[in-house]
Amino acid sequence: MARLIVRPGILDRIKDVKGIQTDDGMAALGGVSLSTYRRYREGESPVSPDFIARIGISLGYSAGELVVIVPDKGDITETDRVA
Repeated sequence: MARLIVRPGILDRIKDVKGIQTDDGMAALGGVSLSTYRRYREGESPVSPDFIARIGISLGYSAGELVVIVPDKGDITETDRVA
């Protein structure tokens, strides 16, 4: 099954563009703990829809700008289907 992860580097870019000083500030905007925010930022955990909605709404980004879909190992991809 595929999972959603935060697009690599996007949270740091947003933080810089919006002038947010700390990871704590971003975590608070997203409604998550600092440790959860850092796992999301590093792509270590699938991201929650609530986090994406809170960041998107409060900072003006779409879900498509914030996340990417990553297939799990063993998933059949479009390339596999065509072959």
